[in-house]
Amino acid sequence: MVLFGRSSFCGALFTLALSMFATQAQAQKAEFTLPFETHWVNAVLPPGTYQVTGFGGESWPKVLSITGNNQKFFVLATRETPISGEDDSYLKIVDVHGAQVVQEFNSPMSGKRFLFVPAKSLQVQAAAQSGSETATKIATRVVH
Repeated sequence: MVLFGRSSFCGALFTLALSMFATQAQAQKAEFTLPFETHWVNAVLPPGTYQVTGFGGESWPKVLSITGNNQKFFVLATRETPISGEDDSYLKIVDVHGAQVVQEFNSPMSGKRFLFVPAKSLQVQAAAQSGSETATKIATRVVH
């Protein structure tokens, strides 16, 4: 008795290959170095080198994992927008009354820009801040 026909076997093999591709897409990593303490949603990252993962794939909401300095943080993207693959890979960090806050992560390898809302206490400060904000771009690079 044959449990799998030829087409069933090919279908199962295709499904396995597709799931392996999806896993690899979700395993994308980017690395960056922060020269100063930085707030990223509710996480406070001391200066150092970090890797961010979790931005591949289509699942939503997008929870990014940040590891570095023997610590692991999880942040939730508020929104994502498509970008062209030719854009630079970077973190956009803005100054909110002396606190450095990640506002966006631009990821050409995923084709998306992820936007973040700071912690409540920093939102109040940002709302009170008048004038233009000072932004810093920290380059990120793909890690295999």
